[in-house]
Amino acid sequence: MQAGGALTVGSDKKDFTSSMQLRMVAGRQIVISLRPMLGIEMGKMIIASDSILMIDKWHKQYLLEPVSTITGGMPVTVDNLQDVFTGREFAAAGELARYFVCAFKRDSAGHITSMEINALPDSGLPDGRYEVKYDDIADEGGIDGLPHRVTATASLAEGKQLSMSLKYNNVKWDKDIRIEEFTAPANYKRINAKRLMSLFGDSQ
Repeated sequence: MQAGGALTVGSDKKDFTSSMQLRMVAGRQIVISLRPMLGIEMGKMIIASDSILMIDKWHKQYLLEPVSTITGGMPVTVDNLQDVFTGREFAAAGELARYFVCAFKRDSAGHITSMEINALPDSGLPDGRYEVKYDDIADEGGIDGLPHRVTATASLAEGKQLSMSLKYNNVKWDKDIRIEEFTAPANYKRINAKRLMSLFGDSQ
């Protein structure tokens, strides 16, 4: 899947919105290219397996962490996130069933309109509630009920909240999408998860 659109990420303290290009290779990779000015790529997010690489070209820094860094501690894989990003139902199976359960709501046509993910009491994860809402649902590219706006919110302990919203346009389905190299650029500074929001517009 390929699409243009916009990405908004937010926390209790700040929000950042950028135009973006999205590429997904089923079961292998998600790439979000951030292009806030004149279509020029200034940052990139690559998710593969259970890891995420975020590259900030403006500040010449990068983050390489488990995917759980952007899911409020919830251990998920690229397959799970591809289901979340495209409004497909999935179940917490195998090892993941130790951590959380999923509940879905549907419209009259059977399309998923929201997903709620809750950590199990004995999972060892921080208390939290995770919700994904789907809007602008339409059939496209042979896919029944593809949402064109996906909003994910993590409500964590102590009232903290993280959010991410994706808006898709010009969706295309192409089997020849290239796999992005999962490597940090040379001479870039590695940052930790506490500096995550600096990848989304902190100029300090």
